[in-house]
Amino acid sequence: MSSCGRGDDYALAQLQSCPAAVELLGEEIHRGRAGLACGSTEISGGMERSSWSIPVSGSRANGRFRYSYNAVGASVRFSGEVEVDGTRIDLATCQ
Repeated sequence: MSSCGRGDDYALAQLQSCPAAVELLGEEIHRGRAGLACGSTEISGGMERSSWSIPVSGSRANGRFRYSYNAVGASVRFSGEVEVDGTRIDLATCQ
């Protein structure tokens, strides 16, 4: 995944570490090559704020990954959800 700040790399790592998401999408989860990405990233001093909806792909399926990332210094708040064919997984609970 190309990086625009730390948020996108952090979000993808959270998705890849969720067993339910890996089961749904398959191994080798990465940013999808086709599809519309929509969102924004703001970086100022030690603060970063990102909110994106991006296509993702794995060996089994393609889906949509929506996430919000807020970091101030080492403190991070993150929420995310992946959806594949109407099945949604909240990354806060990985269910």
